[in-house]
Amino acid sequence: MAQRPIVEPLGLYDVPGRSDGAACLVLASEEVAKSLGKPYVLVRGRGFFHDGSHQINEVPNDMTELIAAKEASATAYKQAGISASDIDFAEFYAPCTIVEILVSEAVGFFKRGQGAPGALEGQTRLGGRIPISTSGGLTSRGHPAYVTSLYNMVEVADQLRGRAGERQVANARLGLATGELGNYNAALIHVLEAVR
Repeated sequence: MAQRPIVEPLGLYDVPGRSDGAACLVLASEEVAKSLGKPYVLVRGRGFFHDGSHQINEVPNDMTELIAAKEASATAYKQAGISASDIDFAEFYAPCTIVEILVSEAVGFFKRGQGAPGALEGQTRLGGRIPISTSGGLTSRGHPAYVTSLYNMVEVADQLRGRAGERQVANARLGLATGELGNYNAALIHVLEAVR
């Protein structure tokens, strides 16, 4: 709590440093994945939405509602034939701590204004009701440009294949990964499913 302030109310440890990084995903048809005889991950749903706003906008908007994440997740859930309550865990594109809370509300894990109390209660921790950012997120691993969204997919794939080690979510079947642009004025959301 005594960290150096960056931008009120965020301090040094609430904002990840920019960093380098790399991620690799191998995409294949389900037929090819099945032929390997190993656990794989199926893309069950995908949603994208751009709300039309910009970081500096002449029309005032609510920067805390994250409409793009709300709409993109609704599309992904519909495509997957599920609801937010069916998701076992999520890996968020959250470039500072408050964004993780706002995204948790936008994708339907919490009602508006309840993300912070839920996190404080431990609902988003490993072993909680809805583990979020089991990798430690951007504040743990940094914020490599163009890589963060891919890394989120890698973390979800590792979780769903049971390869996450000490951060493994027990019995994970459905995971959610987010990517964003700007101040979440655009969002790409995937629902992934374990196939064992």
